[in-house]
Amino acid sequence: MKSFPEIKGNMGSLRELDLSETDIIEVPSSIRHLHGLKTLKLSDCLNLVSLQVGICSLSSLQTLLMDGSLELKAFLDINIGSLKALEWLDLSYCENLESLPDSICSLTSLQTLLLNGCSKLKAFPYINIGSLKALELLALSYCENLESLPDSICNLTSLQTLMLKECSKLKAFQISILEV
Repeated sequence: MKSFPEIKGNMGSLRELDLSETDIIEVPSSIRHLHGLKTLKLSDCLNLVSLQVGICSLSSLQTLLMDGSLELKAFLDINIGSLKALEWLDLSYCENLESLPDSICSLTSLQTLLLNGCSKLKAFPYINIGSLKALELLALSYCENLESLPDSICNLTSLQTLMLKECSKLKAFQISILEV
């Protein structure tokens, strides 16, 4: 399947949409009509280049899986921060992903952020990742070009697991430990 058909009717009862391992290039903007969608799976969509603005209307979305979407480079013109219910974001092995959008810092419900194997990701410029107060797991293993982490990582008060395995260009990062 190269493209997902436009959604014209009311499919408000749909809770999960799995388009994994399809040849889609982009998710249509009409996805905004899936008001009750909680899980969107786009894993291993090798030709997926972009998401459309319509995804920002998915106020019930809790899980977004895009791991292995090799052609995804960035979230241009997408305010991913509007996905206020999002708890799980998997962008692992999106090998061409160069940056994360600033709006990711508005994901106040985000508990899991997986970025393993994002080999072109070098840093988190201008992103206050510390504002992700619910974040419990941050996985950055195998990000071979990752050079630095933001100082705001110390503000992740719920963080339980930080995975940095085989980030060979990561030279140093600071963690401040505050006694309560």
